[in-house]
Amino acid sequence: MVSLTIVGLDKSYDKLNNAQYANPVRDLSDNYTSDNLVNTTNVASGTKYYLSMDNYKNLAFGGTIIDGAGETTSIQMWGTTVKGSTTATDYIQMYFHDEESNTNVNEISVTNSTKYFLCSYEGLGKITDVYFLLTTSAATNTVYLNSKRQY
Repeated sequence: MVSLTIVGLDKSYDKLNNAQYANPVRDLSDNYTSDNLVNTTNVASGTKYYLSMDNYKNLAFGGTIIDGAGETTSIQMWGTTVKGSTTATDYIQMYFHDEESNTNVNEISVTNSTKYFLCSYEGLGKITDVYFLLTTSAATNTVYLNSKRQY
């Protein structure tokens, strides 16, 4: 009688280096980058805050607009495919998803009150840079704007 034993390779063992393979697990937080873009009072109208998207594909942003003295303050998002550009004609105004109203909008605004907001944009594709444009009818305001980019 003949006995045959089949032995498979140990997939976690490196015979060349006589060691176990190390299979590092990528922490999910490595997929995200958080940015504090604005944390200031009395923002002048037309102020732009630039954010490089590098190879990030999704963007979430949110914050608070505190507006006083009967004026209106708003935030818009503009994007470009021209890496590092600050030329206004290279940018287009973008629609994004307003989580509160569950609609796609191109502006978040508040008049003489406080507004908390959370917005998202998925699948930026070829967009390399974005900027947030703050407009206001007067300079009595407080703006907090944070973002989270995802690969």
